Amino acid sequence: MCEFITAVAPIALAIAFDFASFNGRALGYDVVDVILTLASNTALGDGVVPDKARIRSEFPYFGAPYTRAEQADVTPAPQHSQK
Repeated sequence: MCEFITAVAPIALAIAFDFASFNGRALGYDVVDVILTLASNTALGDGVVPDKARIRSEFPYFGAPYTRAEQADVTPAPQHSQK
């Protein structure tokens, strides 16, 4: 078994890579913040938090897509043209 333990606060997580037990990323983890923190060795965040209320216990785990009403005040990201 190979074990990797992150030593960077506040997201210190023990991670084991083996077949004996399930180990992985929970849907509610903010993986972008984890990567930013590990890469910089400083607690960083992108300001975006996963919506844990939309996570379901059965498939599809992410739940239904956002409705038009839920997206009413959201400005779409600009689309870059491909040359």
